[in-house]
Amino acid sequence: MIRIGLAYREYAVANPHLYAILFSDRGVQCPSDGDRPREVVETYRPLVDAVRRGQRAGQFGSTSDPEVIALSVWGTAHGLVSLVLSGNEPPELAVADCYERALRALVTGWRGSEESTAGLVAS
Repeated sequence: MIRIGLAYREYAVANPHLYAILFSDRGVQCPSDGDRPREVVETYRPLVDAVRRGQRAGQFGSTSDPEVIALSVWGTAHGLVSLVLSGNEPPELAVADCYERALRALVTGWRGSEESTAGLVAS
């Protein structure tokens, strides 16, 4: 999962114009989930597959939803990359210097999530 996140950042930084096209506002073009462009599914599916492989290997709990884990990793990677590409990095903090640590912390959190969140109720 970390390698996928690093490749995601590398591609985005090397090809910001293509990254911008891929994530342009499609709200008008795609009003429902069923109408999502093929590119969105193709970008997201490898992450879900990686989570499922991790579950089979015992790296993630088997009761955790692989779609939710993948979405949280993608959201973190996308958010950090978007901060860099838009020039909105926090002052005095280089996202490039902490990107991999942030992904590792998130993945580590998901690895222990079944034990640490047992019995918690969403409010």
